[in-house]
Amino acid sequence: MAEQPSTFVITELGTLRVATIDGDVDMASADHFKRALKKALGTADVVIDLSACGFLDSAGLRSLVSAAREATRQGHGLAPATGPRASDDDADSKHKFLLYC
Repeated sequence: MAEQPSTFVITELGTLRVATIDGDVDMASADHFKRALKKALGTADVVIDLSACGFLDSAGLRSLVSAAREATRQGHGLAPATGPRASDDDADSKHKFLLYC
């Protein structure tokens, strides 16, 4: 069975952009992921929604680190965020945030 390709969608929320990742980010999709993040950074702070990302390998992590450096260089914020998954044991769990500082 063929694996579904990852999708990267940028949504504008006022002065904030949300980059939503749906699917895995691995060696095959990391370059596309990096370009999407670079586009999202443009002139705004970015939140990266990882709640639908099932897998992030070292190439994907490298793209996140590169985007964090670019955001800092541009004077913008970058905040990857993930929410609870259906498999979480705690049904009352709140969104979890991981921030690059």
